[in-house]
Amino acid sequence: MATGDKPTGEAPAAPADESEIVRAELVDPAEKARSVATTAPGRVDKPFGVPSRFGLGTMLVVTAAYGVLLAALQQFAWDRRAIAWTVLFISLVGAAQMLLFGSQRPRLASLVTGLVALPAIVVGISVMHVNRIRPSDSGCALVSALIFGAPAGYLAGGVVAGVFLIMDAVQRALTRLGSTKKVSVTESESF
Repeated sequence: MATGDKPTGEAPAAPADESEIVRAELVDPAEKARSVATTAPGRVDKPFGVPSRFGLGTMLVVTAAYGVLLAALQQFAWDRRAIAWTVLFISLVGAAQMLLFGSQRPRLASLVTGLVALPAIVVGISVMHVNRIRPSDSGCALVSALIFGAPAGYLAGGVVAGVFLIMDAVQRALTRLGSTKKVSVTESESF
């Protein structure tokens, strides 16, 4: 018995079978996620992303988030065309989170979309403004878009998922607040 242990009068537990120890060390990640999900109900193991189904409230929150984004970009004196392309890119990433991989892997969807969409947008800009952009600048922009497309998609996906994460946290807080403060109309009205 170690120092500081108090005798309980119970027999010490039998040593575990060696195969049990090995199985405990080699836990299947999916099984571990299921056990964590069942033991910790408040914990969320699934990454946030754009939900595949949503209601009017979600559409209003997304509209407000776009309004904040547009106001911030205009405040920093961004060119209107750059704002339009940025909004298009973020919208494509959000749509990909909702549509690709059954909404189960929003991070991967963001990476793939960034890798494809940013170079496509750069090519689109180069084609639309062929008279104003030198071919060498278009090539440099395309190489940069290929290199930074996936990280840009991941960053845009994080921003999109952050909007939904904040919305979920507010909704949970309001639900808790509403369940703790139930006052009937007849009790609150006194004449």
